[in-house]
Amino acid sequence: MRNIKQKKERPIEPDQPDPDECCGSGCQRCVLDVYYEKLEQYEKDLMEWLAEQDEDQDDGNNQKG
Repeated sequence: MRNIKQKKERPIEPDQPDPDECCGSGCQRCVLDVYYEKLEQYEKDLMEWLAEQDEDQDDGNNQKG
């Protein structure tokens, strides 16, 4: 039985909040904090996705020869 990998879709970058969405009062969960957390996760997911794309491309090149 062959192990078939399901292709993941490219991660989507989170929308940056508008400058007026932050009230500037030092909220514990500021919209900017949430955005930067999502951005950090997006960057990790994107690096993982890109690495998988490279692996898939390498596998395809190895099978052609």
